[in-house]
Amino acid sequence: MQQSISLNSLLFLAFTLTGIATMSAQNGPQFGITAFPNYSGGRIAAGSTVNEAAIDSIELRETSRPSLSWGIVAQWRAEKIGFRTGFQLTDTGYRSVKEGIPADVEAPDGALTRRVDYRNLNLELPAEILFLHELNARHRVNFMMGFSAAYNLRNYEDNLFFSGEKLGRAQNQISNDAFQRLQLGFQTGIGWQYDMGPRMIFFAQPTFYFWYTGLLAETEEVNRSLYAIGLKTGILFKTKTNQ
Repeated sequence: MQQSISLNSLLFLAFTLTGIATMSAQNGPQFGITAFPNYSGGRIAAGSTVNEAAIDSIELRETSRPSLSWGIVAQWRAEKIGFRTGFQLTDTGYRSVKEGIPADVEAPDGALTRRVDYRNLNLELPAEILFLHELNARHRVNFMMGFSAAYNLRNYEDNLFFSGEKLGRAQNQISNDAFQRLQLGFQTGIGWQYDMGPRMIFFAQPTFYFWYTGLLAETEEVNRSLYAIGLKTGILFKTKTNQ
């Protein structure tokens, strides 16, 4: 696993350096803010000691959940190619389906079922290459492909209790020791950029992420690789060199 992470880190670095080299031939940077509302989930990865029936049982009990990333973004854009990076705070993860409440779980009076939200809070550094096509002076479409690195900050298992309607939430922060601290992932998407005026650009981009390093530490027999699909949006402000 360590060799795999080291190789993936080198690939991410090489991709980022390629983007930085590309920037040198482009216009000055555009800076702004971005948000990525999405649905995230976990793809099961199990060791050889876990049988197919156990994997199927786990998959039936887990599903995707609404998630959100937000942060700051910088973009360099030429006529046909661009590069985008920044820093994002990523609240991702997956959830269980509603089930009966185990006897060892303390629940509010009247609660009949429980759902567990598994939340992972990460600091993310994306590196995206944009292939641009100009529709007219103000509209462009782009195909994006890139990598992303994320550092795990905190992890939660939140219990939500129901009795027809939600009765309450019990937030439970858990130790980081069971989780990989560095996550590496691939992303792709197709987007649209609109020049709102001489100083502002709006972009919207349906985007798919797949984090190919496992969520949990190497010692875990049942692991998960997180994925996310959603709409990445943002507003960029042009510098004087973009005018």
